[in-house]
Amino acid sequence: METTRVITVDPEQPAASALAEAVETLACGEPVIVPTETVYGLACRPDIDGAVERIYRAKGRPEDKPLPRMVANVEQVRRIATDWPRAADRLAQAYWPGPLTLVLPTEAGTIAFRVPDHPVMLRLLEMAGAPLAVTSANRSGAPAALTAQEAVDALSGHVPLALDAGRARIAAPSTIVACHGADSQILRAGAVPSADILRIAGAD
Repeated sequence: METTRVITVDPEQPAASALAEAVETLACGEPVIVPTETVYGLACRPDIDGAVERIYRAKGRPEDKPLPRMVANVEQVRRIATDWPRAADRLAQAYWPGPLTLVLPTEAGTIAFRVPDHPVMLRLLEMAGAPLAVTSANRSGAPAALTAQEAVDALSGHVPLALDAGRARIAAPSTIVACHGADSQILRAGAVPSADILRIAGAD
């Protein structure tokens, strides 16, 4: 069983040394518990062999459920997505960075993307230099973790490092919207009201 090292970081101005340790851990293919404005997440480098599998094992998550990606900015998503519908553009302009996840087609299949509105996570993404696979830091089907300690308790023995930036500010999951061509569909209600999503996605 692995003991999780917890590093407390300033939610607005995280220490570079703490972020560097997280980047190094991710580069070794290990998962890291990370703060976001919605709930705590479990992150890995999806381009490193075995990293994604470690997240599935830690969570007990079915392997047929792909992991979402967090990115530093909208330009990264536009480089990866094979289609960028008008609805996606409107929603991204309105809610990124923020608690909105957009599901878009890519050459590797359909992938969910989010630009988080949290200084620690944004800086970590910038330092990592690549999108990170991030899912909620809890056992699959269990309540989301709103603090680093809740995440550590849920995933004890599976994660070597956690960044603790205090309680999640929004304390609710992101709203998930699938955008395919002219169609947009809310897949999960969340922090962004569904009525606002429909109004902006369907704007003339």
